Amino acid sequence: MRERLLPTAPMPPEEQLAREYQVSRNAMRAALASLRDDGLVARVQGAGTFGAGVGVVHACDRLGGFEDSLESGPARVSYEVLSATELDPPPVLAELLALESGESAVLLERLSLVDGAPACLRCHWLPGRLAGILALDLGLPFYTLVEDGLGLEVGEATLLIDAVGADAGTAALLDVAEGASLLYVENHTTT
Repeated sequence: MRERLLPTAPMPPEEQLAREYQVSRNAMRAALASLRDDGLVARVQGAGTFGAGVGVVHACDRLGGFEDSLESGPARVSYEVLSATELDPPPVLAELLALESGESAVLLERLSLVDGAPACLRCHWLPGRLAGILALDLGLPFYTLVEDGLGLEVGEATLLIDAVGADAGTAALLDVAEGASLLYVENHTTT
């Protein structure tokens, strides 16, 4: 069975598994229920049984980075830098960042990976006066870059949380189907 528990891989129907393992259908149903309870499979009414991915628990009870809030700690997280540049920001971001007229902004886009699999697309916008972040090791957690690398103390944050469908570009980066449900979090952090 372990070979069939690949994340999201469909499993054969109960009756086929019962024949293959030479057990009653009730015994197979109980075994699949046990695997579901252990988080190893997901059972979807009318669709079947699928291997379940190894999930992560993300706590939202304190200000910190994605990696700091994982139940298993930051060791499972790595980053792929997609973009790190200083540029003229769109007007809405210039306003959110309280930039002076003509002041640049820094865009840092990274893919957060958990155990090597895409988990989160992060787009960080910072005032241009913090462009020193671009000279740091961008493989470090964001709040480590800000606090240790730039010497700034993080103050507070406001979050906007919404559900969105994955556009084609985001779907490709996160290795999900276009239109898949995603959690969208907009975080406005101040020092």
